[in-house]
Amino acid sequence: MCCFDAYDGSGFFVDAEGHIVTNYHVLEDADMVASVTLADGRVVDVELVGADKRTDLAVLRAKGEKLPCAALGDSNDLMIGEWVIAIGNPFGVLIKDPQPTVSVGVVSANHRRISPSIGEGERLYQDMIQTDAAINPGNSGGPLVNANGEVVGVNTMIFSPSGGSVGLGFAIPINRVRRVAQEIVQCGRRRDPWAGFKVEDVGGLRADFRKQLGVSEDAGCVVVNLLTSSPAYKAGLRPGDVIMNINGQPVSTSVDLDFVFWSLFVGDPVILEVDRAGQRQQVRFQIEELAH
Repeated sequence: MCCFDAYDGSGFFVDAEGHIVTNYHVLEDADMVASVTLADGRVVDVELVGADKRTDLAVLRAKGEKLPCAALGDSNDLMIGEWVIAIGNPFGVLIKDPQPTVSVGVVSANHRRISPSIGEGERLYQDMIQTDAAINPGNSGGPLVNANGEVVGVNTMIFSPSGGSVGLGFAIPINRVRRVAQEIVQCGRRRDPWAGFKVEDVGGLRADFRKQLGVSEDAGCVVVNLLTSSPAYKAGLRPGDVIMNINGQPVSTSVDLDFVFWSLFVGDPVILEVDRAGQRQQVRFQIEELAH
C-alpha cells in the first residue's frame, strides 16, 4: 500500500500526479513540510497544495518518478461488520522504520456525527466511519482499506481514556475526502460555502420574543440576520422564518445547519423547509462562495 510517514502522521497517494491526502492536524503545527518518507524508504520532496481545517484534510504534492497510487473505493457501500484494515505509521517518530503497520477490524458503524466540542468548533466530523481496527498516534491521515484493497476512509481520530486504541476509531469517508481533495487541487483551497444568513435556536429564545416574531414551533432555527445580497434572500428566505429541514434532514439546532452547510460545495443545491407564521414553504437556492 502506498503509505508514507509524515512527522507523527501518515498519508497516501490518491492519483498518478503525486497528490497525497492526509489530515490537516498532522501538519498544522509544522513550520513547513519539505519531504515525506515512502514505505520503500525513499524520501521525496513535497509541497503543500492546500488544506481545509474544518474537514481536517490536507493535500500535498510529491515530486518524483514511479510514485505509487492507491485504489479508491466507495464509502457509501460500506456495511456494518465488513472487514477493514487501518494502515499507517503509529508512533513513527519512535520506531525508525518506514514500513507501514496494519491493524484489522470491522466497520462498527456508519454516519457517525461527532460533537463539535471535539474539534473545538473549528472541525466538523460527520458521516464518520467507526471501526475497531486499532488506530494510534501516528495513524492519522493513513488509509482505511476494505477487503478489496480499496481506500474507503482516512484514519483520523480515536476516543480513548488512555491515549491508546480501545476499539473506538473513526475515519473520514473517502467519498467526502475525494471531493474535498479535488477542490483543493483545482482551487488551491476549500472554498467556503455561503448562504448569507444567521440563525438562533428557537429553544433558546425568550417566550415574548418568540411571540413577537410569530414563532409557533418548539424546535428549529429562526432566521435573525439575512443579507439582501445573499442567495438565500434572493430565493425568498426572510427574517423570522423558522428553518425546520435542510436537504431532507431535520433541523433542531444551529449545529444541524453547520454540519450540512460545511458538507456542501459551491454550486450545490439547497432546499430549506421553513415555517413562516404557521405556513410551511420551501426555499431553494445554490451555495455561493464566501467572499473574503
